Amino acid sequence: MTNSPSAPDDETHRRSSTVETKTEQRYLYCLVDTSATSETEVPAKGVDDVSVRLVSHREVGAVVQDCGHPLETERLDQLKQWAMSHQRVVDKAGETFGTPLPVRFNTVLEGGDGAVSDWLASRYSQIHGELATLAGTWEYRLHLLWNSTPFEEAVTEDDDELRRLIERKQQADSGTAFLLEKKYEKRLRSLLQERRDELRSKLWRTAESIAVEVAEQPATATLEQQPSPESDKPIGCLAVRVPADAESTLGQRLDEFVDETGAAVRFTGPWPPYTFVSDL
Repeated sequence: MTNSPSAPDDETHRRSSTVETKTEQRYLYCLVDTSATSETEVPAKGVDDVSVRLVSHREVGAVVQDCGHPLETERLDQLKQWAMSHQRVVDKAGETFGTPLPVRFNTVLEGGDGAVSDWLASRYSQIHGELATLAGTWEYRLHLLWNSTPFEEAVTEDDDELRRLIERKQQADSGTAFLLEKKYEKRLRSLLQERRDELRSKLWRTAESIAVEVAEQPATATLEQQPSPESDKPIGCLAVRVPADAESTLGQRLDEFVDETGAAVRFTGPWPPYTFVSDL
């Protein structure tokens, strides 16, 4: 007896089911502590206006949406729109459940809700511990800007070595004056670098006096572009994690720093603590 071939419709259905199983994925926004509230939903739309939902294991939840593949585009405007949608969902999750554990933009988990729940279970201790550590705190970015011109003018008069070099250059022939100018520039660069280092160190100490954690960032790092005078140059950036009720105190400390140093500080936030989350 021979087996009869499968009906075309049955074969098509099996192939379709296999494809759906392979391509079923979940876009992951963030992780939250579900014990912090009785809420079970995140009232937000995600990327491409798709609904988001919560997949939970014990006291931790993953904010996800259905997706077939990671996001890909060559259009910068589309990328920005997706990133803004991502951030809006994370912000709404924070409003609903408290400080979230943010996940990198365009993080996709293979499989359906069951796979997400299994993933949460496999990392439960780490996720639950980090959520407890971060609870009630938020991240701010402190951008240090400095106009060096007033300092250069003052140090030219106050620094003995610079004054001597100026006096010698005025009395020297052209060849010697050229060498003295090089020494002058080297000394000035050294003094400027010392001042930049002092300002960065003082800003760190100012932030450290109130922050739970402080981390240095590239001087050009920014989460939000803000206009500044052309004479103000970025010389440092700090990420700080502070308690939710400490924003006004942070602002006061930064005002005092500005008054004392003459530098400028712009800070953005509050943000989920992106800088202070481990790589899951």
